[in-house]
Order: sequence, then C-alpha cells, then structure tokens
Amino acid sequence: MLTRKLSNGESYVFTPPAEPVPLFGELREAEPVPWEALGLLVDPIRAISTLTQAPDAIAMQSVLTVASVATQGLADVETLHGFAPLSCFALTVAQSGERKSACDSLATAAIDRIDQERGRRYRHEKRKFDADKLDYQKGKRRKSKDDFDVIDGEMNDRQDNLPPEPPLFPAIRISDPTIEGLFCQLETGTPSVAVMTDEGGQFFGGHSMKRENALKTAAGFSKLWDGASLSKSRASAEPVLLCGKRVSLHLMIQPGVAQSVVGDPTMKDQGLLSRVLIAWPDSKIGSRAIRRNKAQRAAEEEARSDLTKFDGRITVLLNVELPSSNRVPPERRS
Repeated sequence: MLTRKLSNGESYVFTPPAEPVPLFGELREAEPVPWEALGLLVDPIRAISTLTQAPDAIAMQSVLTVASVATQGLADVETLHGFAPLSCFALTVAQSGERKSACDSLATAAIDRIDQERGRRYRHEKRKFDADKLDYQKGKRRKSKDDFDVIDGEMNDRQDNLPPEPPLFPAIRISDPTIEGLFCQLETGTPSVAVMTDEGGQFFGGHSMKRENALKTAAGFSKLWDGASLSKSRASAEPVLLCGKRVSLHLMIQPGVAQSVVGDPTMKDQGLLSRVLIAWPDSKIGSRAIRRNKAQRAAEEEARSDLTKFDGRITVLLNVELPSSNRVPPERRS
C-alpha cells in the first residue's frame, strides 16, 4: 500500500495488485493465408471456408494438422539441420462465434470416424484379451514345476506359456491429456497421435499448465516436436524408452487466453512457441452474408465434393499399418 500527498493536501492511497499486470503491445494486422505454399491442401481449406464462412486461416490450421497426422508416421522431412518429423504444432486464436468448432469438425471427420471404428474393435479385442489372460493365469497356477519340454537335452519353458499380448489402444485424437498421460498412451497405443481440441482453454487452464507442471509440459512437447526419444524411469515401474513416436498438436483458444500464453516466459524459454504455427485472423463476425442463390448452392456442392476427396485420401493414409512398438524413424523422404 502506497500513500502520497496531492497538491491540495489530500492523501491518495494506492494498493498495487497482488500479481504484476502484464503489458501487451498492439497487434498488427493478420497476414493473408499463403495459398501458393499450400499445394493440394488449397481445395479442402477453401471448401471448409465456403461451408462455414469462417476465416480462411482457421480452416487452414485444421487442415494442416489433419494432413500432418495422416503423414507423420510415414515419412520425415529434410531440413537444413538434418531430418525432422513432419509433425505440425498449431495454435489458433479466435473469438467465440468464429466457427472454430465447425472448421475442426469438418477437417477431422475422417479421424473421428476411424477412431470410432477402431474403438469398437478395440473393445472386442480387449474382452478377448481379458479372457485369454484369465485362462493363462489359471493355467500357470495348475502347471507343475516339472512341466517342461526337453529340447536338445536342455530344459525350456514351452512357448505357449508366454502371456497374451494386450491390444493397442487405437485412438488417434486426444482432446485433453497431461504430458504423463500422453507418454503412457504412446507406450500402450498407436505410435502416431494428435492432441487436438477446439477448447484449448481447458488445456492451458488445466493440470498440465499449472505453474508446477508448465515447465515439464512445455519441455515434453518440445521433445515430441523434435522427434527425440523419450525415456521414463520410476521406482514403481519398469524403465521405458519410446522411439520414433509422432505427435501433432492443434489447440484453439480465445484471445484472452492467448495473451497469457504468448506472453508466458516458460513457453518462450523452453522454445515451445517457436515450434508452434500461430494464426490469429481478423474477425468475420457481423460480416457474413446468408445467400441461397444458385451460385452459392453450386459453390457449396463443389466444396462438399472437395471435402469428400480430402476425407478419402486421409482415410487411406491413416489406414496404412504402422509398427506398433518402439520403432526406428519412418522412411526419410523430403
């Protein structure tokens, strides 16, 4: 509390806030979407923009992330400093009403459909595994200590005494993980996943980004972007080494959250922000026109056709079988 005397003799009492007030500079105008650099992704991006009337940059972020997820397990990209994962980290900043969720839903349709199909098969395989595991445990209890096969004069356990192998957790899309949970899923699930949510505020306001966890989370995601091997050693479990795992990231947040995220010194010091493609497009709220004329219907029909082609290609890529365990990096093609 500070007390100062004014020129008229009165006292002025000032109580500073408990936390420092962050200072933010004025934002420059959003840059246009680099259409010439997007290649075959131009059509699905324009299609989503046409169907949602959202800013082009929001559609671009969603499509880039989906394309990254579909290809990151199949190849690496050659950079000036060697090979690196194709994985894309994206952060989209937009107000409520900019149709972030609509763009995300259209872009990720193939991922969501495959996750549902694989989830049904996984539940069946998990029930079968549980039954096989129970049979194995019963058999081990009944098995005599002298029940061995003699092969070439040596005592060897029978190969059918090995425990059953659990099925991999197949989900590609993860909405709100902790860094520990993400590592666990990479250990027991598919080796190529995406952290994607249109409610990124839950991530930045949740357990992962609390002050005591933010450094660990930022460092973990930075290592995943780099494609580095991940090791985990705990007294309560066996050490684990994860190699060749691939993770893409797309978080959609509102401007208020973005101010604190972009200005977070932990994010900067760990280099996470330099690994993230940030899009903060100009708002289109209040400028959208509803048209139901022939030209608009034709444009929407063409957009749906382009999205169908995009979904088909993404489906093909996501169904390419990947090595399920720790693996060497994918084939290195630029």
